[in-house]
Amino acid sequence: MLPFFFFGICFSLICSLSLIVFVRADALVYNVEIAEAEVKGVSTVNKKSAVTTSRNKRPLPTKIVASKAKPTRTPTPSLTSTPSPTPTPIRIPTSTPTLVPTATPLPVSTKKVQISPTQAVAQQITVQAFIMNEINTYRASQGLSSVQTQTDVCAFARTRAKEIVSSFNHHGFRERINNNSLPYSSYSSVTENIAMNADYKGVVTQWINSSGHAENMRKDTPFVCVENSGNYYAYEGWKP
Repeated sequence: MLPFFFFGICFSLICSLSLIVFVRADALVYNVEIAEAEVKGVSTVNKKSAVTTSRNKRPLPTKIVASKAKPTRTPTPSLTSTPSPTPTPIRIPTSTPTLVPTATPLPVSTKKVQISPTQAVAQQITVQAFIMNEINTYRASQGLSSVQTQTDVCAFARTRAKEIVSSFNHHGFRERINNNSLPYSSYSSVTENIAMNADYKGVVTQWINSSGHAENMRKDTPFVCVENSGNYYAYEGWKP
């Protein structure tokens, strides 16, 4: 009698465990099907899962499957460098015209000629007389009056002729205007031309062929003088 009693108890335990395993297996199937339905976008589940739910009389937890979205990478904006505006140089006009020679100087001869002091003075007078005559001939062709030499103008022309040997530009002329150190008691207009030419007979032609230099020779400066230092020539004009 006792063995049958133990056998009955063991059989009941085995049946209970089988039922629990079966229910948990059905719940596992249900969870898997719910997850698959959510991933696929299906709103219905199979009949077997519905039967299992009604058998347990309580809803089983739903497994939520979340998809891992890839982060969006925002591109870093590139920096565009804006060039700084370049300041426009302001050209300040001076009260007197100053012109830089543009004519191309002719080759200078290196041949040395020995001359006496008397010949040098005579040649200097000849060079100056020739150039002054050429200037007045040009002015006459433009319907202008003649110009004449003057002591202070010629002294300044000699100074400038020596200066342009080492510094062939108008800096010395401009500096004297800015510093009020021109060798004149007063002036209303002054001009300067410079040239480098191996042949003094071509100096005035060289200036005529340059519009700025030609304009200086047409200026209303009644006193004009041209002096040279070797192949360098300085033209100075003055109007008191």
